[in-house]
Amino acid sequence: MPALQTRGQDHGPRVQSRLVMFESLQDTSFRMLWVGTFFSTFAMQVNMVAQSWLAYHLTGSAAVLGLVAGARAIPMLLLSLWGGVVADRVPKRNLIASSQLGLGLSSLAIAVLVHMGLIQTWHLVVAGAFQGILFSFNMPARQAFVPELVGKRLLSNAIAMQSMGMNVNRIVAPAIAGLLLALSPNIAFYATSLLYAGAVGTMMTLPPGQSTDNGGKSAWGDITGGFRYIWGHSLVRTLLLLAFIPTFLGMPFMQLLPVFQADIFRVGPSELGVMYTAVGVGSLLSSLAVASLSTHPRLRLMQMTAGLGFGVFLTAFALAPTYAMGLVLLFMVGLFSQAYFIINHILLMTNVEREMFGRVSSMGLLTW
Repeated sequence: MPALQTRGQDHGPRVQSRLVMFESLQDTSFRMLWVGTFFSTFAMQVNMVAQSWLAYHLTGSAAVLGLVAGARAIPMLLLSLWGGVVADRVPKRNLIASSQLGLGLSSLAIAVLVHMGLIQTWHLVVAGAFQGILFSFNMPARQAFVPELVGKRLLSNAIAMQSMGMNVNRIVAPAIAGLLLALSPNIAFYATSLLYAGAVGTMMTLPPGQSTDNGGKSAWGDITGGFRYIWGHSLVRTLLLLAFIPTFLGMPFMQLLPVFQADIFRVGPSELGVMYTAVGVGSLLSSLAVASLSTHPRLRLMQMTAGLGFGVFLTAFALAPTYAMGLVLLFMVGLFSQAYFIINHILLMTNVEREMFGRVSSMGLLTW
């Protein structure tokens, strides 16, 4: 009997560590938001793969791929700041649910056009632009909703858990999208619309969230007020700058991986998929690690260490002589880069006033 007690006590710290890692998911409201975000991110990943495949299948043109991607990205660049203002003004649940409903309907429209054999390239461009508009309002509201639901104590862990769910989708969703496309392209788009419907359903179980009295200011007045707030708070300003620089200088390596696959390592397209997976697995493990350390008192030092590791391993990957070594280094790049960005977001959101959550989140989105 004493031996059994000792064995149970030995497992205690491990169980406690796991509970701390997933602590924010014990909050019912955040758990439902997490599930909705998982559905929504899964749908977004499948939709991006399916739209890109369909655009190239219809035209055989790489330029059209850029056109469809640009149609989605340009509205996000132009409207994300406005999305942050709206996120601070209105109940966030309704804004997230309505934007997800619009995303689901756009996927459903593409599915019907594919099913009827009527799909054309311009349909994908219009759908991409519409989705970009909706993402501009959905993402700042979703990020700003997290601190309202969990409070300051669980905020760091909740941010890491959100990132973990997104990284699972980065690994799994593209593979599922490929299988669905192999069955039938319209099935992929129908599945996307169903996933968005599931996301809307989970959102409607949540409280509406808080709205802010803007004192009669115009939307432009709120945007300029957000800039003044950031400029007047040196820590927030520095953290946004620290988010922008590695994003601008480091993250484009993802778009350059096909060059390494074809011209440096001289391997096939299936090996390219493994390269992306290596980054995703590293990012996933990093999310779990940060979740367990989210209340560590030296998060700033950890962020700088992760940033240094990101740069070192990215440089090493650029010089990798073999494909196998490149995979190991890509895993390390995913591990350190994701840790850097998650910790940066934790530090940012834990040092921002509640009425500014939406606008500061939209500034972070704008850097991407």
